[in-house]
Order: sequence, then structure tokens, then C-alpha cells
Amino acid sequence: LAEVLITLLIVGVISSIVIPALLQDTQQAEFKTAWKKTYADLSQATTRVMMGNGGTISGLCGSTDNNDCFRNKYLEYLTYSSTCSNAAMAGNCWPANYYYLNGNSASGIAGSGVAATLNNGSLIIFNHEYDICGASGSTFCGFFLVDVNGFKKPNTFGKDLYGIYLYSNKISPWGSSGSNMLWGAHDTSENTCATTGLGCAAKYLSQ
Repeated sequence: LAEVLITLLIVGVISSIVIPALLQDTQQAEFKTAWKKTYADLSQATTRVMMGNGGTISGLCGSTDNNDCFRNKYLEYLTYSSTCSNAAMAGNCWPANYYYLNGNSASGIAGSGVAATLNNGSLIIFNHEYDICGASGSTFCGFFLVDVNGFKKPNTFGKDLYGIYLYSNKISPWGSSGSNMLWGAHDTSENTCATTGLGCAAKYLSQ
């Protein structure tokens, strides 16, 4: 009996160590798969939006309704269940609290965009920099933020949150080589998945 109890104790200790790690690995693999799928969907939508606008994002929307217009152009090619204005995003179309990979708060990084909840449960923030897009030769047109599992935790960049740059003729994940330098804090994560987790967007797409 003593030997059986000792064996069960050993099995229990090993299980308590191994099982959580396996579950975490499985969850992260699911996040990566969902991220790749969402990126592909947004890439395809970008191509279709450009086709309807003379082959470019430049001039897509004006100053009066730029973010709403921008989001709605994309939602013509995405299946969604709800939308939110900037003021109503937190807790409705985007987590009220979200974080960098190092645990620090990332609140405020969403900027002045608007959001939508897709039918697959993903959340997307749309931010269109209409005044920069196409001006003085600039090809930078905005960005997207994606939460691949909705309001469920961890709501953290590099785990279930990812960023995408939008240019006049393509999209590009945060952290990709040669990414836009408008926001230096984002681009310090180029080609790496550490500290903030912002660069994980590019790294995971290449895996």
C-alpha cells in the first residue's frame, strides 16, 4: 500500500508540472493558427477593397467619416456581428484591459480607431490615417489590431493580440522587416518576439 501511495504521489507531482505546460502549448498553437487565418482574411479583404478603389487604399475615405467609412469598406468582405465607435469600444468590441507580453498595460495603443466583432469571435480595431495616406509620397495608411479569441484572456500582445500595418497597396504585420517608422515604439520589436510582444505578429506568420 505504501508503494502504491508513493507511486500515485509521484504521478500526481509529475502531472501537476507537465499538464499545465501542455495545455499552455496547445492554447498558444491555437492562437497562432487563428492569427494566421485572420491575417489571411484581412489580406484578401485589402485586395478586394483596393480593387474597388482603383487599385489603392489612398483616397478611400475622407476626413468626415474616415474611420467609420474605412471599417465599413472592409466589413463588406468580412462576416461580422456588431460594430462599435471609438467611445464604445472598451468592453463592447475590444477588451477593457489589455497588455504587453511583459505584463505592462497596453491601454491607449488602439488610438482613435473604431471596431467590429467578427462572427468567428475575433475582435478588430480599424484605424485609418487618411491625412497621411498618399500625402507627400507616403504609403502608410493606418493599422489594424486583432484579438483572435475575443474577450477571453490573456488579452496580451504576442499571445492573442496582434497588430497589422496598412499601406496604400498591402498589409504587413507589426515587427516585419522594413515596417513603417511612424511609431518608433512599435518598430523596436522588428523581427523579435520579446518584451512588448508586438513583433510576434511577424514572427508567427513565418513559422
